[in-house]
Amino acid sequence: MASLGRQFGVQSTLRALLLVGVMLLLSFLVFRTSLVVTPIVTGAVAVVLLVEFMFFVRRTNREVARFFDSIRHADFSHRVDPALRGAGFQDLARSMRDVVERLQRMRRSGESERLRLRALIEHVPIPMFSVVDEDRVVLHNHAARRFFAAAPVTTTKDLDRFGPDLTTAIREQTPGQSTLVRLADGNDVAQRMTLSLTEITVGQEHQRLVTLQNISDELAASELEAWQQMAQILAHEIMNSLTPVASLAETANALLATDSPADRQQARDAIATVAERASSLMSFVQGYRRFTRLPEPHFEPIDIPAMLNAMVALVAVERDKAGIAISVDAPPAGLTLHADRQQLEQVLINLVRNAIDALAAAPAPRIHLRARLARDGRPLIEVADNGPGIPLENRDRVFVPYFSTRRGGSGVGLSLTRQVMIAHGGSASIGESDDGGALVTLRF
Repeated sequence: MASLGRQFGVQSTLRALLLVGVMLLLSFLVFRTSLVVTPIVTGAVAVVLLVEFMFFVRRTNREVARFFDSIRHADFSHRVDPALRGAGFQDLARSMRDVVERLQRMRRSGESERLRLRALIEHVPIPMFSVVDEDRVVLHNHAARRFFAAAPVTTTKDLDRFGPDLTTAIREQTPGQSTLVRLADGNDVAQRMTLSLTEITVGQEHQRLVTLQNISDELAASELEAWQQMAQILAHEIMNSLTPVASLAETANALLATDSPADRQQARDAIATVAERASSLMSFVQGYRRFTRLPEPHFEPIDIPAMLNAMVALVAVERDKAGIAISVDAPPAGLTLHADRQQLEQVLINLVRNAIDALAAAPAPRIHLRARLARDGRPLIEVADNGPGIPLENRDRVFVPYFSTRRGGSGVGLSLTRQVMIAHGGSASIGESDDGGALVTLRF
């Protein structure tokens, strides 16, 4: 560009100097001589030079303006005026040609990339659509058009026919998170789907990009497995209580048929045992009812470091009695999350007490409470110990209600932990700590 500017400046200067020279000559001829024809010819030459100079500048400006106008309208068919090439602007013409060719290559590459992404989106097997400016709906792929095929969908009001969960989730869902919704497809068949939402801005348009994934079959299989496990556990517990009850009832009935005072006393003892077992069975059923009726969480901001320190103070007596060291590792600036304080505190109490029980025979027992942010920016709370840990094959089973690896354990604590975390939109998992013990991670 510098050489182009110098070339234009040299040619403009030469023309200007020539024009000034002719004008000076014309002035001399008019005022210093008595000639008539020569000044007229000189004046005509000056006019021609002035017109040519103006045409030179206008022609160059017009060609540059046409070039940029073609770029502005993405018209890459522009060709440099041949007259410009002959005016000493070969470099300018070559630069314009290079720019046009480069823009053509970029346009072809961008168009190819756009078509590739369009094909990828089109073949994604889950419905994808956008809500533009809170009202207009744009379907992005074949899966979305097939799902909404029952009726045209162009506005958010058209989504109401697929159930209230869909529009409510689109309006209220936090971007970057997923939620479970129940909605009807084109055949009015209720389906459970995972809705994920992301906010994007394209140009001046604000969009909410929504994806739906049908998980009805997976949920049905998981629910069936959960119900089967629950039925097995309930059957096991009930049979453990009913078997001796039936045996003792039969024995008591036989003993009451005799007149022996000793037999009658044994019958009374058997009946008392039956009553005791029935009471235990009733307590078990009541505990199961409490477990299945977890109240909805009441969300409020919670200072995690303060809560963890409060947990340590709460179990101080048990900690000192067992000789266990408990440490807390949390960001000094504080880490806050929105959760149900009572439910979360109960979860942490259960986890800490489970760790205390697991460390009964461990040398130099330690429990470590840690709060941090995961890579996705969501908070984590970890409870780790240096006890014997939980075998790999039992790490999923410990969340099943009434399954326990500890003798005398109720098997409710960890299952309640997972239930509370699911109600909070999070998860609970068990792994191995750095010391080889158990590591329970709560993800919010």
